[in-house]
Amino acid sequence: MEIISRAYNTVFYERADPRVSDWLLMASPKPLAIIIVSYLILIKFLLPKYMRNRKAYELRSVIKWYNVLQIISNTVITWGIMTSGWTTTYHFGCMLPDYSMNPEALRMLRFLWWTLIIKLIELLETTFFFLRKKEKQASFLHIYHHVSTLIIIWSGVKYVGEIANEQAGFLMYGDHHRIAAVPVGRNEDEQGGS
Repeated sequence: MEIISRAYNTVFYERADPRVSDWLLMASPKPLAIIIVSYLILIKFLLPKYMRNRKAYELRSVIKWYNVLQIISNTVITWGIMTSGWTTTYHFGCMLPDYSMNPEALRMLRFLWWTLIIKLIELLETTFFFLRKKEKQASFLHIYHHVSTLIIIWSGVKYVGEIANEQAGFLMYGDHHRIAAVPVGRNEDEQGGS
């Protein structure tokens, strides 16, 4: 048992970036694990049971605003990360992470942490599927994507950092917003990414 405890402390405390140790959700993996397990229980058991005898909710406006929020937030985060080093002092070669208290490095780290918060908000997408009675869109791949990106981004903030997700998010939610604007008479499966 002591070996497990020592390994846990080494991985989650000694090797972690000390600059984020007191940030929301970053002190330990437990809060994120609780969120992920709760999400899986919600989408696998609670929402299907809740919607079993109910009519689908009309969420067109909610989804449009959600997609606009995602476009704006992913754009701001991408801009923040790019202007916190990627277009100034960093290069796309092999570089070690900057663990210093340098304001530019801390700024990038804050934007990476906001990426985690946006990915938590993205869990709403699956809820939208169930509330709209489109639970087939909550495929294994969809669920895997949301859970794995949370874990990867949490790990990135905790240990190193990552950037590619914001560009993908900007493009993906831009497309979702475009599709959500399709007139009502069109195929319902084309009327929103969420």
